[in-house]
Amino acid sequence: GEAARQLIAGRMLLAGLDVFHPLAEDTPIDLLVLRSDGRALKCQCKTLFVDKTGVHVMPLCSVRKWGPNAKAIQHRYTREEVDFFLGDAVEFSRLFVIPFEATARFRTYLSIWLLRQPVGNNQHQRFDAMPYKNAFHLLRD
Repeated sequence: GEAARQLIAGRMLLAGLDVFHPLAEDTPIDLLVLRSDGRALKCQCKTLFVDKTGVHVMPLCSVRKWGPNAKAIQHRYTREEVDFFLGDAVEFSRLFVIPFEATARFRTYLSIWLLRQPVGNNQHQRFDAMPYKNAFHLLRD
């Protein structure tokens, strides 16, 4: 929500980035980062939440509902809509700066293990979020 976007924008400003809020609501862009080469990067802000298995989850979708009796519609953000996902793990003061390309193989959410590693042998390749932890350099030239 708005509070998460403000918190993330503040951390990015402290990291020396030029950050802008879109004027319109209901766009896939939460923040724009202007690089010194003039390119504007489209960023989608997400607050990570912990699910029942202890994994931090970052949604890669928006859920829209138009009207009181309407069905909720899930929309996976596209490469054209988002350059970076900014996932905030508030309790750890960590911001994950994740390029869209790194999320392309995931359908609806990204699992980030911050508290412990999962038990069991799962056939899916795990996502290593550590290279993206506080990786503000990815938003610069």
